[in-house]
Order: sequence, then C-alpha cells, then structure tokens
Amino acid sequence: MSTPGQPTHGNNPATTIINGHEVHLHDCNDAAHCPADCRQTNWIVVKFDRFVDYDFKQQLKQEHNLEVHDRLDSDDNTYLCKYTPPDLAPVNQLVAVSHLALYPTDAVAAADIETAPPAAENGSQGIHALSDDSGPTVTKLPYIISLHPNPEETPEQILRQLEALGAEHLDDEIVGDTIRVNLDPAVLPQAAAIDDVRAIENVLQHQPFTVRQRSILQFSDQASVASSKYKGKDQSVWVIDTGFDKGFDVRTKDKVHPAFKGRVLAAANSKGATDPADTHGHGTHVAGSVLGSLKAATGKDQTMYGISGSAPEAKLVSIALNFAKFPPVLDVLTQKVEDLGAPLTVNNSWGATWQGRQIPYTTANASIVDAVMWRNPSVCLVFAAGNDGEYVWNSDQKTQQQIGAYGAAKNCITVGASYSDHPVNGPEGYAYQPVDGTVHNTGEPVTFTSTGPTVEGRIKPDIVAPGAVVLSARSQGITPQNLKNTLSFGKPLSDDLLFMSGTSQATPAVTGCVAVLRGAWIQTVAKGDKTKAPTGALLKALLIHGAVDLVGTKFNYVSKLAKFDAGGNIIGTQPIGSTKVITMTAAPNAFQGYGRVDINNSLLPLTTAGAATGAGTLESTQKSVKGQKVKTVTIPRNAKTLTVTLAYTDVPGAALQNIITPYVVLTGPGSTHTPLPPTDPLGRTLVWKPSNVAKIVVPLTLTGPPATTADVYVDVQTAQANAPYALVWSCTV
Repeated sequence: MSTPGQPTHGNNPATTIINGHEVHLHDCNDAAHCPADCRQTNWIVVKFDRFVDYDFKQQLKQEHNLEVHDRLDSDDNTYLCKYTPPDLAPVNQLVAVSHLALYPTDAVAAADIETAPPAAENGSQGIHALSDDSGPTVTKLPYIISLHPNPEETPEQILRQLEALGAEHLDDEIVGDTIRVNLDPAVLPQAAAIDDVRAIENVLQHQPFTVRQRSILQFSDQASVASSKYKGKDQSVWVIDTGFDKGFDVRTKDKVHPAFKGRVLAAANSKGATDPADTHGHGTHVAGSVLGSLKAATGKDQTMYGISGSAPEAKLVSIALNFAKFPPVLDVLTQKVEDLGAPLTVNNSWGATWQGRQIPYTTANASIVDAVMWRNPSVCLVFAAGNDGEYVWNSDQKTQQQIGAYGAAKNCITVGASYSDHPVNGPEGYAYQPVDGTVHNTGEPVTFTSTGPTVEGRIKPDIVAPGAVVLSARSQGITPQNLKNTLSFGKPLSDDLLFMSGTSQATPAVTGCVAVLRGAWIQTVAKGDKTKAPTGALLKALLIHGAVDLVGTKFNYVSKLAKFDAGGNIIGTQPIGSTKVITMTAAPNAFQGYGRVDINNSLLPLTTAGAATGAGTLESTQKSVKGQKVKTVTIPRNAKTLTVTLAYTDVPGAALQNIITPYVVLTGPGSTHTPLPPTDPLGRTLVWKPSNVAKIVVPLTLTGPPATTADVYVDVQTAQANAPYALVWSCTV
C-alpha cells in the first residue's frame, strides 16, 4: 500500500483507502489546513459523522449541491462525493462533516499499477512497442480507465482526451463506465489528471480454473425426496468458458455430445472469440457438471460410464471466450443471444490469473459483477474461487488468502472446492491419480482451493462443493494435446468422459443447484408462472441456508511461497514448513464459507413439506429503520433448531453501501440471537468486515421453556429509498 503526497492535514487527520493508496483527509475544524475551494475538480472525499441514508442523501443534494456516491470504508462513513460549486466552505461547515479531501490525482493510478511489461510478456497481446528514427522505443501497456459515477463528460469525450495522450482504444466500443486502452506509462499522470477518471488499473490476464457430485450434494432419485422432483426443467443456464463440444448450430442440427442431446439452445462467441467449439475441453466438462445427463449402458457402472449434472433437465447456452483476447467483463456477463435474451443463471469457472498477491475489489473487476446483479435483480452469477490455495503471497503464514477480483464481489456466489468420494480403484482396472496421493472424505476442502477473507475483510468463499476428481463430458472437439493434458487427472473408461479437478468443477455443480432452485421456486411459490423469477439474492440465501457445516473435519493445510522471475512471473513455489493437519472450525470461515451445499436442505423452504414444519421465504424491501419486525415464525412442536438466513444484493462498491442486519427474538424465553460470527481453523487474528449475508442458528433445546414463535427483526441503513433483501427460515425436527 502506498501513500500519496503528504501535505499537512492538521491535528486530527483521518484516512481511507483509494485504489490501494492510503489517503489522508483534513480535519474540517482546522480551517488552516482544510481545502477551501475545489475549482480544479468536481470530486471530493468526505467523512460524515453518520451513515448517509436516503433522506440525508437527498437533503445534501437539494440543499448543498453535494452528490453522495460510494461509501469507501466499512469501518466509518467516508464517501466519494461530487461537488460542482467552486467554494468548499458550505461543505466544510456542515455539522455532519468531520473530514474532507479533494479526490487525489496521485491515487488514481492503482498502487500496483504496472509501468513496464513483465519480462515474459514482451510482444504479447495488448503490449505495443513503437519506435521510429526520431526517438527511443515507446512501450504502451494495456490499462483499464474507470470513470467516476455521473461524470460531467461522456465516455466518448474522455476517450478523445486519452487519445490525445497517445492512447489506443482496445475495443470496438466503450462498455459501461470503463475504457480499455494501450497507453504509454509515462503519461499516466496526465491521464490521472482528467477529472472524471476515477481509477487506472492493469488489464488482468484471465484463465479457466482448472459424477458423484450429485450424491454428495444430497440429490436423490427416491420419489419421497424433494430433489428427485426438481431437475432444472425449463431453466436455461449460460456457461461462459472455453466453448462447447464441436460447436453447435441449432439450424443445421450438428451432432452434439450425447450428454446434452436435445438440450443445447446455442453455442455462441463472445467478442474476440471466433470459434464456439471447445478445443480445450474445459467448457464442455463444466457444462456437463451443470446439466449433463448420460446413462451408462446396461451392466455398466453409472459412476464410471455415465454422468448426471446437478440440473440434468436444464438447457445450455454456451458462450466461448478467447482468453488471450479477453473482452470487457461487462460484455461477457450480459451478452445476449438471438431469440434467448439476456442470461439469468450464469456459470463462471474462470477468473484473474494469480499474480502472487491477492487482488482487491476494484471498479474494473468485482464492482462490475455487483453492478450486473444490482441492475438485474433476477440474475444469479456463480464464480469459481480459484485454485491458488497453496500460495502465500508473502512469507507471513497469517496472510494466506487468495480470493480476489471477480470472486470477491459481494453479490455473486463464490464457490470453493471440497473433495469427492470417487474411488481410487474402480472396476475393470480403472484408476485415477489422486490430487495429492491420498484419499479424502467429502467434508475436506481441497488443498488447492483459494481461501478468503477478501482484501476488504468479507467472508469468501460463500460455499463449497465437490471439485476434485470430477467425471464429466469430454468435448468432441478437444485437441490431442489438450486431451493428453487432461489424462493426468485420470483415465476414464468412456471416450465420452473426462476427469478434471478444480474450483472450476465445483462451481458448475452449484450453478446447477441454482437452476434447480429457480425452477422449484417457479413451480411452488409462483404456482408455475414462468413470467416470474426469484431474485439472485434469494437463490444465494437458499443455498447458504441449506449448507452443511463441515466443523470437526480434518484437512491438510499446505503453504507454499511463490517464487518469481525478474519480470514478476511465478516460476515455482517453495514450501513453508511442513503440511499440517487442521481441524475445521464452525462455519462461516475462510475455508468452507458457510459449508457444503445440501440441495434438499435448500429446497425445504420452497416445498409443502417445508411449510408443514414452519419453513418459508420472504422477498421484500425496507427503508432505513432500526428494530423492524419483518416475520413471525411458528415453531413446530419438538423442533431442535431454528435457522434464519438473510441475503441481499448490494450497490456496487468496495464497502457495504446498504447495511441490513437481522436478529431473532424467541417469544417464549425472550432471548435474542444474532448472526454466526466468523471463525478461523488456523487460529489467526483476522479483521472481518460486515457482509451482505447473515445466518442465524438457534438451538431451541438449550433456550429454556419451549418457544412457540420467533420474531425476525432487521436493522437497516440504506442510501436507497428502499433496500431489497431475501429471507429464508426453517426448523429441524
């Protein structure tokens, strides 16, 4: 973390973090040091003595021309604000304002900004070396320019200013409020001085995060079990990955992989991709874990010759990515397909390439994910946590945490990997190479799965699912070399199938569960009305609500320090100490999130059987309020526990912009119960920040006299007129 220029800030300065820089704010009671005008900028950073809720926000705009935007820090009430009058005195004199600073241009370029190309990447896509006889070589690097909200100038006008500095636009059009350009690092200060530019960041490199999953996730074929009835029928799932099979054109009826027969809606390209076929193998394998369905021939073992994804009746839309020419992420997540519209349930088994450090939440990565879900409440984005769990980004073991960039988004479901129970030695001489040479139980997180908390201190992953030794569909378009590479995971008995391991494989198992829950909600809550849809927040709440705590499970903890070459590229690892056997602590924590997915638990609040035991769901909105009762739950006789889960889709921003906190009061004993606190299996002292998910578990047998009802309350602080949220509850009997 760097600190921009050090002017005098008076006797009582405050600080906040902007683009990785520690920024000092001036004490407004110290007139000698607090800035008096802002003729050079329309953007200021203001610390208030209270949360800026909707009414206060409107008052500030109407009476003082002060537009309050992002809340910058979860620990206090520091905000990014727009202020166009030249005189800052009216803001300095506000009783509610304690500290203030002009938005610093020396904090616009991210603290980790690259100003020279990595040695191994010279000449690669996005890096341009230019020279002529008149001067030295100029190397332009790819950057993402993020704009302030509600800028004075249009993105096109700002692009013209960047082009005047020699910038080359990397895309055909401007997408959202970001502009990708090649730019000479020497002119970064001039680019940062453009007033509507909020941040300049490196363009991230991207990569894929490289069936007995159903039984581990508690899917059942028994008619009496809820999961046997809901298989994703009428649901479409977008899989954004390396492509699908040989490519597929519904008009020419290309022969499709047998696991997807009759259920492929489209195989399309994202910007920059030219072939929807899957020559890599990753995308088809991922799609199979979501919705593949292939029955083994008579007499053959289904676990060796067949597959069944989490949503075996759902339909597929495949979007092929070109990872070497990765398009703008907003385009990727909102791409429409002819006659199919925009996506609702989206699998993303890819992310930013590990760079030896945790990537923070920024306007160019996680904020885009949150924005898509905030603007489209029915969308549910599922992201892989990543496979960098064995890396420590410095030599201090207490800083082992890797989840960042897109997986650090508040609103998406971020998935870690646990072990599967696939046999090491199967029939007919089959064998696979275990991930680390041993066989594990299904309650263990895999050693490679990336862990949290995020840079911002939030719990991630949200949940885990089986991601080791996953048998799924083999692309008919895979190249011989890529096929050879995948065989290191194991040699399947069928040419239609492949083994792979990774959070990439855990994620589609969860995405399939999202499709199942979405379909179940339409059948039960919406009474079959397909024009209605649950919110992404409710689907997330249902999954977390049903997750099984893996507390008490033993698992291996392996730490490796990344080794780099002179250009900053990872060239290997070196162990730090020996492998340790760790006991999992209670959920939530940075290894298992809220636990492993259990689809029957998650379906319970949507079913008639669940309603009979007092289970249910609620989607509502609430203005700023303290102690608002939103639900009274009837507790059935002999109930053992009451579980209440709340999730909400938050406004984009590194800190929580809305704060919604639930608590439960048992009406008999009168006891109050609050959300589960985070724990840490390694015994580290971690700084946890509030999240937009909360789970309350009340052990009813330990609360004294039996309670017949429980009241659920929320405390709400929101900058919107009303903040949306989803609530789920159930009792175990």
